[in-house]
Amino acid sequence: MGKRVTIVLESKIDEKLHKIQEDFIKEYKESISFSKVLNEILHKGLL
Repeated sequence: MGKRVTIVLESKIDEKLHKIQEDFIKEYKESISFSKVLNEILHKGLL
């Protein structure tokens, strides 16, 4: 289980992340949370 945090995203970043979420949902044909998308992007960028 992760830690709950509050963040503020710039509009363009928020839009891009929601587009990625939309693409994941289309590809995997299942519900994908915004948090999962954000964690995947951060994980790839940090490691």
